[in-house]
Amino acid sequence: MEIFETGSGRSKFLCHKAKEEHKWWSGEDNIDFKFILFDLQTVKTGIGRYSSQGGYEYKWADIVGSKLVKPDETWKNAFSVWCFVDSDEEPLLWNRHSYGEYQGFLDMFRQCYVDMSKNTDKVACFEYEKSIDLDVGMGTSKPVFKFVDWKDRPEKFVIPSWDNESAETPVEGKEEKKFDEIPF
Repeated sequence: MEIFETGSGRSKFLCHKAKEEHKWWSGEDNIDFKFILFDLQTVKTGIGRYSSQGGYEYKWADIVGSKLVKPDETWKNAFSVWCFVDSDEEPLLWNRHSYGEYQGFLDMFRQCYVDMSKNTDKVACFEYEKSIDLDVGMGTSKPVFKFVDWKDRPEKFVIPSWDNESAETPVEGKEEKKFDEIPF
């Protein structure tokens, strides 16, 4: 669907592929980054699967972190969050139901959850450290992140209206606080 592509034809989705040397992908493009920003106000958790009709299907919980009953074994725990990487110009949707990515997301979320309510006007900045192999099923890997700080939202980090009709444009003229070693 063209609404899920950027002007370059690249997908707006982010995924981590264990079978592709632990690389990050957006569409057919491999992307590298050191720092990633997460808009934790966009987090959804629930269940997902690849359906027999040839597409992804998700059911989201009303409350983030609450469990949904899986109708059958094809459904896996899932999450969704909008993010912005230091090597790109547009936000990406990290929306997955693979075991390793889900575990990496949970570890990341736990690192900043306590301070989330005090930083609703900020985005969480993490450093991508590495991926570790997990001996689950046919094998997978988990991305490992380290929380850096809460940051002001970059001007380009705007959630597309097709995902969230209530998404607001960031306040203009707001001064960004930056660390010298972080390119946001």
